[in-house]
Amino acid sequence: MLQTFESFEVIVVDNGSTDGSAEYVTSNFPSVRVIENGRNLGFAAGNNVGMKASHGRYVVLLNNDTRVSKDLLESLVHVAQADGRIGSVGCGIVQEDRSVKYGPVFLTRSGVILGIGEVIQPQNNKNHLIECLANCGCAVLYSKSALDHVGLFDEDFWSDWEDHDLGYRLALAGYRNVFIPVSNVLHKGGGGFGSPYSLQRTIRVTRNSLATYFKNFEAKNILLKFLPIFLLIIPLKGALNPVLYEFSILGFRFSRRKVDGGEIRTLRRSYGGWVRGYVAFLRIMPFLARKRSEVQGTRKTADSRIREAQQVKIARPVRPPAV
Repeated sequence: MLQTFESFEVIVVDNGSTDGSAEYVTSNFPSVRVIENGRNLGFAAGNNVGMKASHGRYVVLLNNDTRVSKDLLESLVHVAQADGRIGSVGCGIVQEDRSVKYGPVFLTRSGVILGIGEVIQPQNNKNHLIECLANCGCAVLYSKSALDHVGLFDEDFWSDWEDHDLGYRLALAGYRNVFIPVSNVLHKGGGGFGSPYSLQRTIRVTRNSLATYFKNFEAKNILLKFLPIFLLIIPLKGALNPVLYEFSILGFRFSRRKVDGGEIRTLRRSYGGWVRGYVAFLRIMPFLARKRSEVQGTRKTADSRIREAQQVKIARPVRPPAV
């Protein structure tokens, strides 16, 4: 990986692949350190293996379906070195069709964590930082000292929302999460997880989002924020989404645009997944209560202060990254 920043190590974590990837990297890139897990540990645990093995002051995570600009590391490290309170630095992630699907997330006044990467789009402005709650785990720098303080990804999440949870933990411990609106990363998107609308992923997202709120909200917000989210917001979204999806499918058919029957079947099987996600969450609540106690023990910042520190900007049109 050619970079303008020269002092770095590359670690490839092979999460149980069966296509010869580990052997290929070992044979063709002898300077790259390959760690073979032997089986798929999930996104959270797989990345944790690499972070534990790293030796640097910072660690940068990259998905296996990305291409990056030559100044990616230089840009991220430059920002991180400017302030010892920075826990993570994110950057612009652009899909192959120039859309933006992944980006920073924010804590809203209602307490809902909102992913609005499609709003805060890359602007190619290296000097403008945006405060956020958390950065997308697809391409992000973390401070190793901050991780030593708050811990790594929650491996029980397996995948989905593990980056939201870690960013929240960093923020409540007094660290800053910042985003550079520069399109440093080109992302194919979701190659390792299959359809974003699968039943299992719907279950996992529901369970993990509830776990993130429950672990990280301060005590008063369990009543003021978590209960409304638990009893109203997520159930309402779960009930409305199938209706919206069916209208979208109908619209595609009326317009005679090509519709993938397999994708529609996968989508429809996921419609009740949020209910099963609730069951999964309730089953682990006693375990989460212990985790919550540990997380709250690191708290230095109120939820309201975290929200007030955020900067949400409407962005300019997307520009593709120079890769």
